[in-house]
Amino acid sequence: MKKLLLKSQQYLRKHGATILSCCSALGVVITSAMTVKATIRVMELRANATDEKRSKESFKICAPVIFMGASTILCIFGANALNKRKQATLASAYLMLANSYKEFRERSNVIFGEDASVTVRNALIQDKYKESGLSLSGSKHLFFDEYRYDFFERTIEEVILAEYELNRNFILRGTANLNEFYSFLGLAPIETGDVLGWSRYAGESFYGYSWIDFEHFPVVMDDGLECYILNFPFEPTMDYESY
Repeated sequence: MKKLLLKSQQYLRKHGATILSCCSALGVVITSAMTVKATIRVMELRANATDEKRSKESFKICAPVIFMGASTILCIFGANALNKRKQATLASAYLMLANSYKEFRERSNVIFGEDASVTVRNALIQDKYKESGLSLSGSKHLFFDEYRYDFFERTIEEVILAEYELNRNFILRGTANLNEFYSFLGLAPIETGDVLGWSRYAGESFYGYSWIDFEHFPVVMDDGLECYILNFPFEPTMDYESY
């Protein structure tokens, strides 16, 4: 019994937001149907009943509709709260991992030299490329994004245009996030992409400039194919909106 209860709790914790979203969608449909039926009954009641009876019966008819509507609203808010909590948990885990990686990289450079982390990074990308079995066609080039930890194929013009569009919104609005950049590239968003971003104030305060800079480091694969590693000297952070 305890094992079953534990599994149920784990399932609800993992899929709670999805369950509440489905309940919300179902609640909207049921509330709409109940509203139509209740409206018809109230209209008939108004035509055939006295004022006193009309008020009491109208309340009895409308009460279930109000309850169902309120329950649907609670499910919507609950799903939103669970999604925000999950997003915050993922962002915190990502931040811990990013800080550990940054500390490891800096320590490696101190012990083994400035190019140590670059050598290790390039070796990992080489291994991932071999596993992917990618082959390019036409005018597209191979890029590697460290935040997605994956390859993507685009033309040089498409990447430069996406960088321009992101910086345009960044200058006009003062902030931008990582998923916004991926949308300009035509790539799927990542879970932490909405909470990782840039602030113009942070850029001016810590980096001395008010735009998102991009670097494209070329790496030649073992088969001779050239890949560009996409790097952000002005790194996205979780607290960008607080600026």
